[in-house]
Amino acid sequence: MRDKLTPNTIRGYAREVADVSVPEERAAEIAPEVEALNSAVLDTAARLDLNDEPGQFPLALARNRYLRGKTR
Repeated sequence: MRDKLTPNTIRGYAREVADVSVPEERAAEIAPEVEALNSAVLDTAARLDLNDEPGQFPLALARNRYLRGKTR
C-alpha cells in the first residue's frame, strides 16, 4: 500500500525538482489531484504488459477512466 500524498510531499517535490515555493494552502489543494492522477496511471499501468505498444497507454488510460466511472 502506498503512503498518502501530503502537502509536505508536494512542497518538497516542488522545491527540490522545480525550485518553486508552494504555499501550504495551495499544496493542500494540489495533493488530492496529484494523488488521483498517480492512482489512475498506476492502475492503468498494471493492466498493460511491458511489451505493449507505447501508444496504447493513452487509450488504456481513457478505458480505465470509464471502467472506474469517471466522467472528468
